[in-house]
Amino acid sequence: MPKSFIMTGQICACKEMQNMQTEWYHGSRRLFSRIEKRHPVTPDGNPKDEGFEAVYLTWDFGTALAFAAQPPGIGWIDCAKRTVRWEYPDSFDPEDEVYVYFVDLSQVPEEKVVRIDEWQVAVFDEIEPVKMEKHKAGEVLKFYTMLRDEP
Repeated sequence: MPKSFIMTGQICACKEMQNMQTEWYHGSRRLFSRIEKRHPVTPDGNPKDEGFEAVYLTWDFGTALAFAAQPPGIGWIDCAKRTVRWEYPDSFDPEDEVYVYFVDLSQVPEEKVVRIDEWQVAVFDEIEPVKMEKHKAGEVLKFYTMLRDEP
């Protein structure tokens, strides 16, 4: 798993992050009106208790789309290199409908936000998105290169 997505989390000066950008994104294969907290799926070898039961947001639209486009199984997303690897790449269907939810982070109480890394935050509450867009999973390839080799 790329280092940038190992869930080590620390409470941060979230006001500083909010001032940098208020619109954040959440990608999903599921359609819903409120984004519910979930525990992330971690690859083999990572501690089972790693990660938070939370809503994960990113400031990068392409990264949210990559999370949404991930087929069943484990995924590795390297935001810096703009690459994705999936455990079962043959199950990736570029025609699948996926959803990107827009969230105004300034509307979330600061004490409920934890910075995970430079790409994402975790929110310890359900969130009502300000907007949702429907996309095709294949659109992720405008932002990321899909690799088929072993991570």
